[in-house]
Amino acid sequence: MSDWGESILQSLSRHLQSGYPERRRLALRGLLVLSQDPVMDNIHVQLLSIALFRKVLKLVVEEGKQPLQTHVIQSLLPLFFLSHDENEHLADASWEVLIRALRFLKRRDLKNMLEADKPWWFCDCLVESEKKRVVEFMWQAMPYLESPQEPLQELALRFIGIAAKYLRKGQEEDELIIEVIIDTLQGMTADSPTISNPERND
Repeated sequence: MSDWGESILQSLSRHLQSGYPERRRLALRGLLVLSQDPVMDNIHVQLLSIALFRKVLKLVVEEGKQPLQTHVIQSLLPLFFLSHDENEHLADASWEVLIRALRFLKRRDLKNMLEADKPWWFCDCLVESEKKRVVEFMWQAMPYLESPQEPLQELALRFIGIAAKYLRKGQEEDELIIEVIIDTLQGMTADSPTISNPERND
């Protein structure tokens, strides 16, 4: 990605303007993958991908929202995490696109919670309103547990705690994510501030 990221984005941009719906869907999916990857070593690529996603949100208003609605919902949590990144440019760009995405989805409730600086209400309301995606949300949060940025680790840990309330007992996929989370937490060093200072998570 550090060598070819910008070229890939240019290719995605061209396919987003394709006359073939399937190409547009694939290009958008690729864009989301790029923007959601917390271990990408190139901030410039992340900023470009978020900027491109912002343009997509503007364009699809004219063509109809329904085909992209699912993809936009899938982008909410990664954008939420990125809006807390230590890189101010990335955080600001992610925040702006997150707000645009919520307007696109007409989720004024979630938008108001963010703007009122109530992130945990936002997380709880997001999962509550999208219960069928709880496992997907938790998979999205998992990589941030291993982020080199302590605030992102803490954010992921608290989100997973919120989302865990909505898991269903006896469901194979739900129990699998619990096992993976436990393994991940056990693999984190005991001196990790997020783990060793639980009072900070109250």
